[in-house]
Amino acid sequence: AKLVAGLKVPVLVLSGSTDIQVSATDAKRLGDANPGAKVLAVEGMNHVLKAVPVTNRLAQLPSYSDPARPLHPKLVPELVAFLAPALGGK
Repeated sequence: AKLVAGLKVPVLVLSGSTDIQVSATDAKRLGDANPGAKVLAVEGMNHVLKAVPVTNRLAQLPSYSDPARPLHPKLVPELVAFLAPALGGK
């Protein structure tokens, strides 16, 4: 949070509701550290940005090791929406 507080660039704090490594509380703390930060919570997304509807570790393991498994479908549109203005519309 201390590092995020000092950033002078656009900040996106991305959180998944089924992330078993970083809590929603931690994501909120990062967002709160920088008043200009955008905090985005994606329902059903885990730590490796994949769609996994549960927080059970065994159910999540395949998402960590299967590169063919796609990113959560809501992730890319949200990233584009954040990055386009941050990059000057380019």
